[in-house]
Amino acid sequence: MYYVYDLTLRVLEGDIEAIITVLIPVGLMFWWVFHVFILPARQWKPPSGPKERTYFYRKKRVAEEERLPRGSSWRRGGEEGDAGGPPEAGS
Repeated sequence: MYYVYDLTLRVLEGDIEAIITVLIPVGLMFWWVFHVFILPARQWKPPSGPKERTYFYRKKRVAEEERLPRGSSWRRGGEEGDAGGPPEAGS
C-alpha cells in the first residue's frame, strides 16, 4: 500500500519515471478495452434473415391489420347516404 501512495506522490510532484511507470499499464489497459470491447462491437452486423422478429416490426404489422380493408365505404366517397357506418336494415 505504501508503494501506491509513494508512486502517487511522485506522479503529483512531476517525477518522469513515476509518470511513465503509471502510463504504461494504463495505456495497455485502454488498448485491451478498445480491442476486446469496442472494435468487435463496431464490426457487428445484424443477422441475415427476416426482420419480423423485432418488436417494432410486429407492432407495425398489428397496426396494419387493425386498419379497415381497402374497399371500405369511407374511401369510396361521393355515394349518397354513405357515412362510413354499417347499413341500416330498416331503410
